[in-house]
Amino acid sequence: MRRKRKRRPLGPRPALLAAIFATRGGVPDLARHVNLTRQAVYQWRRVPKDYLHIVARWSGVPAQTLRPDLFDAMGNEIIVDKHARPPSQQPTRQELLKKVATLERKLARVT
Repeated sequence: MRRKRKRRPLGPRPALLAAIFATRGGVPDLARHVNLTRQAVYQWRRVPKDYLHIVARWSGVPAQTLRPDLFDAMGNEIIVDKHARPPSQQPTRQELLKKVATLERKLARVT
């Protein structure tokens, strides 16, 4: 017999997102506009970064209002690279030169 998995509650939806969902044709129209399923859009608790500017244009609500955590005090968008390493973990110049030399040797063997 299979055991049922417990579902995690999604939590409350912010009022701003609920208001956006209620405008311009609702979630089905927004889902078509961003090329996602309705179910995927219904699961949003905030607008994903990848869809922020599309939803802002569609809804007429500024992107800063939708996701203030992605903007600095001057209103400039903060670009977050989730793969970036902190400065303390960046390779040194010597490590990079060593890696280049290794790659050049491998390339010389191949050609």
